[in-house]
Amino acid sequence: STRNDDAICLTSPQPKTPSSPSSISVMFSALIKTGLSRISVCISNSYRGISSVPSHYSYGRRQLDSATNEDDLHSILISSPPPPFTKLVAHEWRSRSGRGDLVFKQPGKDKHLVVEAKYLKQRATSKEARKVRRLRSDKVVEQAQRYGRDWKHMHPSSTVEFATFTNVDGLTTLGSLP
Repeated sequence: STRNDDAICLTSPQPKTPSSPSSISVMFSALIKTGLSRISVCISNSYRGISSVPSHYSYGRRQLDSATNEDDLHSILISSPPPPFTKLVAHEWRSRSGRGDLVFKQPGKDKHLVVEAKYLKQRATSKEARKVRRLRSDKVVEQAQRYGRDWKHMHPSSTVEFATFTNVDGLTTLGSLP
């Protein structure tokens, strides 16, 4: 792990199986308790390939805390897209398996980033509330993977990366489909 005035970056070797969203959430919770205003986490956690989203790119904790619903999360990403995916090409788009949230494109290249956003209620601390948050977190990961596959099906020549964006974890790149 490395640290500077603005961010802390955790790195881990690529696991044989992707880290669970709850373990990622635990890492973020530990970082938040340190009082950092910006958080950047680098996790090798992909199906294939390495993410094009820079590991140092992060959203401020205040910015994430200001979100009160999923639409706010969409607004944060649309107003500040993750480089190098700076062009929004789809918002609330239809796929063969549902409605995806956001798709960004890297200008000049045939690379797309499919992002599934989910607002996770953090206020309640009961055991049941933690279980609901974990289930919603698991659901957003499954949706991001599914919508990434759907976008790849619709754009077979594109390289498609997929990620989740939550008010708890920020942007987490999950994988790439070449």
